[in-house]
Amino acid sequence: MHSTSAIHRHHGANNLERMTMARSASFAGGSHAPRRSANLPYPDAGGADDRAWRGEVVPLVYLAFVLLLGGGGTYYPLVETAIEWAAIGVIGWSTLRLRHAAIGPFGKALLALAALALLLPLAQLIPLPWSVWSTLGGQEQAVAIYRILGWEGVSRPLSLSPDATRATLLAQLPALAALLAVLGLSWTARLVALRIVVAIALLGILVAALQIAAGPDAAPLLYDTAHRGYGVGLFVNRNHQAVFLLVAMLVSTVPGVLVPDRRGVGGIGRLPFPALLAIVALLAMGVLASASRTALLLLPLALAGALLPFVRRVRRGRWLPATIGVAMVAAVALWFTPLVQGVLARFATVGEEDRYNYWDNSLFALRQSLPWGTGFGSFQTVYPVVEPLDQIQFLTVPHAHSDYLELAMEGGVPALALALAGLVLVGCGLVAALRAGGADATTRRGVAIGATGGIVMLLAGSIVDFPLRMSALLTLFAALVALLAPPAVVPARRRSGIAWRIVVAVVLLGAAWQALAQGLSQQLMHGRQGAAASQVAPWSGRAWAMVAAQHPLPGQAAAAEAAARRALATRPMDAVAVRVAGLAAIARGDTATGQTLLRQAAQLGWRDAPTQLWLVREAINAGAFDFALERIDALLRQRQLAPILYAQMSRLFDLPEGRSAIARRLAERPGWRQGFLNTLARGAPDRVDALAAFYGDLARAGVPVRTDEVRLTLWRLAEAGDMVAAERLWRMAGGTGRIGNGGFDGPAGALPPAAPPFDWRAPPAAGVRVAIGEPDQPWNGQAVEIAADAGSAGTPLAQRTRLLPGTYRLGFVLRSDGPVPALDWIVACGDAPPVTATLAAPVADRGWQRYAGTIRLPGRCDDGELRVRLGETNRAVSAWIDDVTLARTG
Repeated sequence: MHSTSAIHRHHGANNLERMTMARSASFAGGSHAPRRSANLPYPDAGGADDRAWRGEVVPLVYLAFVLLLGGGGTYYPLVETAIEWAAIGVIGWSTLRLRHAAIGPFGKALLALAALALLLPLAQLIPLPWSVWSTLGGQEQAVAIYRILGWEGVSRPLSLSPDATRATLLAQLPALAALLAVLGLSWTARLVALRIVVAIALLGILVAALQIAAGPDAAPLLYDTAHRGYGVGLFVNRNHQAVFLLVAMLVSTVPGVLVPDRRGVGGIGRLPFPALLAIVALLAMGVLASASRTALLLLPLALAGALLPFVRRVRRGRWLPATIGVAMVAAVALWFTPLVQGVLARFATVGEEDRYNYWDNSLFALRQSLPWGTGFGSFQTVYPVVEPLDQIQFLTVPHAHSDYLELAMEGGVPALALALAGLVLVGCGLVAALRAGGADATTRRGVAIGATGGIVMLLAGSIVDFPLRMSALLTLFAALVALLAPPAVVPARRRSGIAWRIVVAVVLLGAAWQALAQGLSQQLMHGRQGAAASQVAPWSGRAWAMVAAQHPLPGQAAAAEAAARRALATRPMDAVAVRVAGLAAIARGDTATGQTLLRQAAQLGWRDAPTQLWLVREAINAGAFDFALERIDALLRQRQLAPILYAQMSRLFDLPEGRSAIARRLAERPGWRQGFLNTLARGAPDRVDALAAFYGDLARAGVPVRTDEVRLTLWRLAEAGDMVAAERLWRMAGGTGRIGNGGFDGPAGALPPAAPPFDWRAPPAAGVRVAIGEPDQPWNGQAVEIAADAGSAGTPLAQRTRLLPGTYRLGFVLRSDGPVPALDWIVACGDAPPVTATLAAPVADRGWQRYAGTIRLPGRCDDGELRVRLGETNRAVSAWIDDVTLARTG
């Protein structure tokens, strides 16, 4: 008896393929109706055809369900649970359906690889002896914590986050369901599946268009997202929407999906070729609307791959001139649209991408965790340990933004080996499809090429993002891989035995319970209901850590410590649990153990606020001001506890050593620098000398304060009547001359009616508008515009300053397209009569009028104001003023 592979080699088609062809013909309504089978895939006959119809519908409905709802990720645990439950149902249905099916070698290889992919996270949950576990890479912190707790010698699994590894295992079920379901689909039904992908992609584009049209605040969103204002469609992430559209673009032009193949089989009615081009163009527009840079780079490849099957048809047909013309006009028109220009503008910030930091840190963690990894789902436990202080932000880093890096870090060499085997298998599947013969060879080749193109898009997107962490895209990926295999031949009536059915039911019911408990627990934790979450999923270390943190200390120290220890038994590197265990130990009198645990918690990252506050207090008491300020810096970068921390720093500021330490920290220009300088302004009248010394320290560190950073300080000093001190600090901040900002730099817009010393204000005047902007013919960048209605008058512009007796030279330039308004420059000083500048005749210069004048001030003016007075005019006027200077000449 010949093997299947031998028959295939000698005769060009094996028994399995002939059985598949016969099944496809039966499913389509007979071998004499190929067109009807493609265009109307579900016959209306009964009997075997009716059973085939039912067998094809379930996978298609499941695929549509996951693609519609699976774009939210783990931020929506109940949605994920619903998808996992649907997957469990499809897995059970497919397992029973394929129990006695004839599956080809490639399909069996796919199933074997899928089984290994599921066994790997299960292996990470197997308890290991202490002698083995304590020597694994990446476990050093966990080992140290267990030794402090007195747990040396216990057995525990490889995974640092077993609860997250469980969740990751459950998250693979939708992909497994898609793999099993698609293996059992006929070629006709597979074309229908690809049509579903295209249809949902077009629906996503419609939603994305509504999102952009409605604007960020009113956009109709299926899931809340940080990408408001972009076309995210049915996803939470614009990059995932873009990758999905690229995949849809490639499968939309597979012969037989939307347009018939060369045999006239398949397609949707008589869809003309221009309509197909319009669909591809619409998908491309959706990619642009996402503003994804990665997708924009992949778009030309996707377009080329999508249109490749029709190059010969276009070249030989009447559509060639029209196609080229439309493509050229569309490309030129699109290039100048805000949509395209907005995407291109994002490439200007490529050098500032945080992804580079994520990758660098993840690589460091990867090197520490080789060869076995830290456990699937452990990224958010491990990454904070290697996250540098200068990269701390308000938002946490949920993923490495490279699926390959995260896979290697969590799964180690075994995961990389499985991934490589999968790539080889995909290549083998494509080659086999291209070489296949038989009646369905044309369809098989087209589907295989389109599926491989979609796989390439998903894998390319995974280089710089995490699309395969989304249920929708992971399921789509598995379905595309399954499309490379020939359909399994399912017996019409043979049923599995009762024992097999019981085994499948027990396993799947257990998985369903795990999925439900996991989803409910996650949802409860989103609502900060730790106690309920820990009861629903008692294996969740995260839930127990939340319970521990919610017990007030020192009153409930025993309960807090018990919950913390339960969390650490599962997640040994949970920073919250380590901190609570330490504080509880101190509360019950074991100060040494408690302090050791808290110091260990500090090594688990910068993000646990109570740990950082404890360290700040301990460091200040020990005089380690630089260490304390590092911890304060970490919290302020996360926008946590700013009032408390600024008050703590203000007390440190009163100590010379503390002031120097603060200057060293501010020298790095953290984002909270301005906030702290504003805090110092509150006590400015009593701290002038200290502030001057502090500004000097910053100048010596190479990061002097700027005049815009000390505005509030100057304002407080002026309110206290100390213009001498205000001028002193203003000059230390870079102020020169007798007035500030004569070039009107800074934010554009209307000037405020009040301002600190050495800054411009616009006193209210009826019918007068004063704003900083850039004129059509600028003198030197921005200028100030004074626009007045007919009959208006007043003082539109003023600046508070300090002047000594003597002669001053005033200079400015003015430009007006109409009549030059009557403007006087005066100096007002308390109750003394105002002094008006004597202006010489202007000199034309580059389309502007340059003015120079003299002001003679008879006495000292510690709190004066330079004002521009507008005389009444009988018509509307407008003038630009720039380059204002005031210098003492004698």
